[in-house]
Amino acid sequence: MKEILRRKHVSTLLLLTLLTMLLLHAHVAVQAAESDYTYTVLADGTAEVTGYTGPETSLEIPETLGGYTVTSIGRYAFQGCSDLIEIRLPEGITSIGDGAFQFCRGLTELQLPEGITSIGDSAFQFCRGLTELHLPEGITSIGRSAFNGCSGLTELHLPEGITSIGDSAFNGCSGLTELHLPEGITSIGDGA
Repeated sequence: MKEILRRKHVSTLLLLTLLTMLLLHAHVAVQAAESDYTYTVLADGTAEVTGYTGPETSLEIPETLGGYTVTSIGRYAFQGCSDLIEIRLPEGITSIGDGAFQFCRGLTELQLPEGITSIGDSAFQFCRGLTELHLPEGITSIGRSAFNGCSGLTELHLPEGITSIGDSAFNGCSGLTELHLPEGITSIGDGA
């Protein structure tokens, strides 16, 4: 009986040791901060910007945070930063999350680098100060309501390779007078 209990105890200790080792070596997203930015270190060893608390009106998001390459702007990261006038995203960004710049009403200049493949739902919704938008090559999808309510937008250039435009993506862009649509779009959502 003692031998059976001892074996169960040893088995339990081995199992706990293995679980501890797995957890220590698992890639878990880690929250961090640098300067006025908050970010998450993703499983692939890159960073996603998750917030900004600074006073700047002209902002150039850094290429790295905490030594990690910035590859995405997270959900609602800059939502409501109404004092932002200009935003420059670094090379290496591949995605802009849902609502990332939603309600940045003062935003008039937006520079998106090559390499972005997707713009999330409501990413720039109600950025009324935007007047002209040139999306770079490589974007394949624009989410629902991505530019909804951007009433100051007068000119829009969509790149070759875009295949999907979500529902209401450009709804409420009442100032739009010039639109460039490439061939190859396979899906345009309702009210886009």
